Amino acid sequence: MNSNSDTLKIFQNRSFGKVRVVEGEDGEPWFVAKDVCESLSVAWNGEPRIAHVPQEWRGVTSVVTPRGGPQNMWVLSEQGLYFFLSRSDKPGALPFQKWIAGEILPSIRKTGR
Repeated sequence: MNSNSDTLKIFQNRSFGKVRVVEGEDGEPWFVAKDVCESLSVAWNGEPRIAHVPQEWRGVTSVVTPRGGPQNMWVLSEQGLYFFLSRSDKPGALPFQKWIAGEILPSIRKTGR
């Protein structure tokens, strides 16, 4: 997975904190896995933490950091993020899981979108 580190953005939410997001070659967002884990109070131990996420939904890319310059970091695609969050038993994942199960999926069933 390659990305342009110039397109680093910060997703910020009261419930989830800050998560760095880079734009992939296809223009899609890729979320820094370490930030996702920290937002859920999950200990980050590198690739083993996200090994259960399908390979096509995770990767490594260069991310510019304020203190260390460019660093290779594990990232999750949007699908990978949803997959990771839906399997979490951490309390911080519950609002996301309830939103997906309670609003998004029923809306798709009822309206087709």
